[in-house]
Amino acid sequence: MIQFIVFLLFRFFVLIIGWMPFRLIYWVSDCLYYLILKPFPYRDRIIKKNISLSFPNYTDQQVQLAQNKFYRYLVDLFLESIKVMSMNKDEILERMVVLDDEVMVQLFNEKKNVVVVLGHYGNFEYFGRILPFVANQYKSCISYQLIKNKYLNDFMFKNRTKFGADLISVKEVKEMFDRQKSGVPVATYFIMDQVPGAPHQSAHWMEFMHQDTPVINGPEKFGARFNQAVVFLEIDVIKRGYYSLKFHKICDDASKEKANFVTEQQMRFLEKSIEKKPAYWLWSHNRWKHKRKVHEST
Repeated sequence: MIQFIVFLLFRFFVLIIGWMPFRLIYWVSDCLYYLILKPFPYRDRIIKKNISLSFPNYTDQQVQLAQNKFYRYLVDLFLESIKVMSMNKDEILERMVVLDDEVMVQLFNEKKNVVVVLGHYGNFEYFGRILPFVANQYKSCISYQLIKNKYLNDFMFKNRTKFGADLISVKEVKEMFDRQKSGVPVATYFIMDQVPGAPHQSAHWMEFMHQDTPVINGPEKFGARFNQAVVFLEIDVIKRGYYSLKFHKICDDASKEKANFVTEQQMRFLEKSIEKKPAYWLWSHNRWKHKRKVHEST
């Protein structure tokens, strides 16, 4: 019953935000920032620590400025991610443009299945909905985590797939594998900068943003198992509410690369985006909560 009430409140919120024009949405965003996030900073300690360790040359003032810019974007991202649920294809494509998809076209012409990796950078809710119109040669398949609230999960699944992309839970590994053998070229998308659940057993440790970091290497293993190419999807922020996509090839066949080469390359691409425009990465995640055990080697 509680889950259903939460779902109804969420649907009401979606209807209200969906009705608003973007000019009003960004006015609301500015109000929320000045009235809530600035006086009552969300996860203040974690965000400050993450930024200061990632940018060791920053002064305290620069760290605070970066944190404020992140907060402003965080509210934008939240409201945009609600608004997109009511947007049509043309409205989304107007706000997220493809700068370069030549890599995807070439790989499709070579009849290659592709693993596409990206981070929690920019508006990742937009991109999932427009994939059928971007790399439209491919059948798009996006890995995702189930939402515990059944009503919310069902609604989000239908909304995220309404333009033709497929969602497959990370727990449905067999189905994901079966897609690769179907004969239809598939692009499987992974968000790869989550904190590993058991970093001392499954993660690859590397330096990322000046810190010793456990990194998920599942996309690399997935690509190597099926001899797939691996591509990094760069999301950039053009201006408020407008984004661009660019595909960068990491390798033609993950099975032919040295262990962890693909994983390290994808993190380097993400690192460049963060260093260029820090505000648009999710600094509020406690990504460096784990420490490497002394006996573990690089």
